[in-house]
Amino acid sequence: MLKLICDSVSYFSQGDETAFFNWLNSIESVVKVEGFGTELEVTVSSNNISDEELREFIAIFTRYDVELKQLRVFENSNNAEWFTQNKIAFWYKDLMV
Repeated sequence: MLKLICDSVSYFSQGDETAFFNWLNSIESVVKVEGFGTELEVTVSSNNISDEELREFIAIFTRYDVELKQLRVFENSNNAEWFTQNKIAFWYKDLMV
């Protein structure tokens, strides 16, 4: 299991906060979400997740301004071409620079 940290997430309404947690919990590999002060700790079952799940993490982390660099732990030979080597992807700069 591994941990992802969501620090100081901003919500624009109660519905936005609910949407964030529902979205996170809809990702199959998410085992637990716990809050500690201003941080949320997201426990993921493995660093070997599907491309679909990885794309969901990219989307939610981008939408809620969560540090993308920590997602590099999911890079592997099957996803590197579209995930970490795709310099025109909207997430590339935040993920790799």
